[in-house]
Amino acid sequence: MEVELLTLTCSQVIKYKKVMRFVEEKREKGNNSFKEGKVPDALQWYSAGWEPGEKALHGPEDLAAPVRDRIGLRHLLAIVYSNCSAAWYHMKEYERAAKWGVRAHERLLGITRVMRDTDRFTKEFGDLNRKIQRRIRQALAHVIPRISLVRHSDQPVDGVGVGTVLRSNRDMAGSIFDGSTVILYQHQRGEGCQGVVLNKRVVMPDGQTRRMGGPVDPRERVYLHNVADLPDAVRVNDGVYYGGDIEEAKRREGARVEAFYGYAAWFDGQLDGEIRNEDWTWTNEAPAGLVFPPLENTTEEKKSTSGEDCKSGGGK
Repeated sequence: MEVELLTLTCSQVIKYKKVMRFVEEKREKGNNSFKEGKVPDALQWYSAGWEPGEKALHGPEDLAAPVRDRIGLRHLLAIVYSNCSAAWYHMKEYERAAKWGVRAHERLLGITRVMRDTDRFTKEFGDLNRKIQRRIRQALAHVIPRISLVRHSDQPVDGVGVGTVLRSNRDMAGSIFDGSTVILYQHQRGEGCQGVVLNKRVVMPDGQTRRMGGPVDPRERVYLHNVADLPDAVRVNDGVYYGGDIEEAKRREGARVEAFYGYAAWFDGQLDGEIRNEDWTWTNEAPAGLVFPPLENTTEEKKSTSGEDCKSGGGK
């Protein structure tokens, strides 16, 4: 049995590497077409690459692949999506350019789920992150006067940061953000921010209940815990921490560890725009109970703070 599993794993890793080479090959062909002014052809090459790339990213081979390759594929896909954004912008399809830019940003941030080191991420991928965000803003400069595709503001909302809890204000029927409560666990000016939805759960076919953290990388898990002295853990707010060795955290006496599938992400200035548009109210006075529901009732999120404690985005 162990030999069969090892053989299967090796096969998956080899397949993963082949996909990476395929995506890189199509990216190069797309870039060459772009340079020759054949932009529609470039988009076809990019599409031919990212489709199998996404399939591998969401398949069992992703979990079997080495961390370096998992980071590499996400990096490649972020570049391909960014190039798609540039191509659509060149064709003056600004709405599509913005959407592909956002997709590139989300895929790039997916690296942090694998790397789990924000300083290293900023060092290695910060330039690309800023380049993608510039492309998004350039596209939005043409889109926003006509439709509200994505909110954006160059004026930061003072007070919003790690530990801020957001509550959805507007009707977003069909979206995970409809009626949602979100806590930010990463927030850096110039880079964007990330958080997890706290009050959305789904029951799996096997009866297991999962907390759904957001629409980005729903197969990846984000962990929040209450172990203050866990090495490399970062304080989110009182009694809530992000990062560190989760397996060690689980072994600590009295530890609470909550797993969220997927996460929410905003590029720099996007959340500020949404708050100023009154899409969200926010507070920094949120108790840990929002993250860690009572043990005797973990299937239903209880509201521990009232809307009166939240600040309106329009009032800043």
